[in-house]
Amino acid sequence: MYVLSTSNKKVSIELLGTTVPNIKELDLSGNLLSEWKDVGFICEQLPALKALNLSYNLMSPYKSELPLLKSIRVLVLNNTGVDWEQVFFYVFSQQMYLA
Repeated sequence: MYVLSTSNKKVSIELLGTTVPNIKELDLSGNLLSEWKDVGFICEQLPALKALNLSYNLMSPYKSELPLLKSIRVLVLNNTGVDWEQVFFYVFSQQMYLA
């Protein structure tokens, strides 16, 4: 999986953790993400990440377990199609706060 840098160059997700390991907030809104496993993979590469915005990505319903987002404390899910069952599961299983 790749992301585009500010100079429109492909950067491997695996390099994010070594390139910018101290990222605390990440806004991935409107990026055509749909799979929770991809979100989990991105978060695994960024251990200091505390806030993640996934707004305007049509997320697929989870099939079994959602990825463990260990360090995430703020998860923004506006217009993602995520239902309340998923939200409550995530909040209570991940020790997140719902506001």
